[in-house]
Amino acid sequence: MKLVVADINKRGIYRPLDDIYGNYNTNDTGLCNRLLFWEIAQIINYLHDNKFEVVIDKQQNPETNNCFTLENTTVTDAKNIDFDDYLPITTEILKDIINNGLQLENKNYYTDFTIVQINDLSEQYKTRFINTLKFKHEDINTDIINEVSSAIGIHVRRGRGVHITKKDVLGGRTLIDLSLLPKWDHEVLADYVRAKVKDLPAWKFYQFEFVTDETYFRAIDLILQKNPNQKFYISHDLKDEHFENWVKRYPNNIILKNQFYDLLSSWEIPIELHTKNFLDLYCLCNTQSIIKTPYSTWSDLASDYNNKQGVYLEWDNDEKILDKCIKKI
Repeated sequence: MKLVVADINKRGIYRPLDDIYGNYNTNDTGLCNRLLFWEIAQIINYLHDNKFEVVIDKQQNPETNNCFTLENTTVTDAKNIDFDDYLPITTEILKDIINNGLQLENKNYYTDFTIVQINDLSEQYKTRFINTLKFKHEDINTDIINEVSSAIGIHVRRGRGVHITKKDVLGGRTLIDLSLLPKWDHEVLADYVRAKVKDLPAWKFYQFEFVTDETYFRAIDLILQKNPNQKFYISHDLKDEHFENWVKRYPNNIILKNQFYDLLSSWEIPIELHTKNFLDLYCLCNTQSIIKTPYSTWSDLASDYNNKQGVYLEWDNDEKILDKCIKKI
C-alpha cells in the first residue's frame, strides 16, 4: 500500500519547477515546506505501524538525486502513477488521524491537504522525522557539525516575502524604503532592489517585516561582550556577497554556507540552488542555539531539529537573549 505526497487538486503543496530549479532567481525553492510536508506523511505512516510505502515525486525533490536521502521513502516520477484507485487524505482526515487516532483502511492514499507542519496540528506530538535529515555522505555531516555545533545560528530572511516598502503619505505611492539599508555597498544594494522589483507581482503576498543589519549587530555585540570568540552561522536567502559587510565587521566570528562549497564539490554534489539551500538548512539545524525569524517554518524546522532554544529579537530582552544563546558550561 502506498501513501503518495501529491497535489492532484492543486492544494498548493507542489511548487512550480521553475521555482525549485531557481529559474526565477528568487532563491525560494520551497525546500522547508516540502520537507515538513514529507514529515507529515511519515507521521501518518508511523501512526499506522509503518504499513504504507511513502512516495514522493523526484522532480519536486531534486535534492534526493545527489544531496540527501529521505529515510523509508520511495522517490519516483509521480506522473506515472494511476491515482484512480487511490483515496484522498483531506485536512479533516489528517486532523482525525493526528488528534483522534483514526486508522486508515488498507488501501492506497494520496495527500489532499494544503501546506502544513505537525506543529500546526498538535503541540504535544513527540515523534519527529526531520531530525533524520542529513547529507548522503557521513563525512560531510561530520565536517559541517564540527564547524557549526557550537555556533549560534541566525536566520536572516531578506528575500521573497519580506517587505521593504513604505507609504508616501503625500503622493499615496508605495516606495522602497532605502532607510532600511544604510551603509550597503552600492552594487549589492542595486542588485537587491532589482530582485525585489522583479518580484513585484508577488508583493501582495509578502508577510515578513525587514529586520535591519543594525538590529542583528546589536544582538551579536551583546553576545560577544560575554564571549568574544563566539561563532555565528548566518542562514539567509540572498547571495553570499550580500553579507560581506557582516564578515568585515566580524571577521573571526561569521560562518556562511559558501565556506562548505568545496566540501560538497569534493563529493561531486553540484553547487546548485536547491543543494545550496539544503546545505544552509542543515547548517542552521546543527547550531547550538538560534535567533529566529517570526512565523518562519525555516526557523521552526531548524529549532525543532535538535530541540534548541529559540530567540526572537523583536520580543526577547537582552537578558533572555543571553540566557538562551550563551551555552552553559
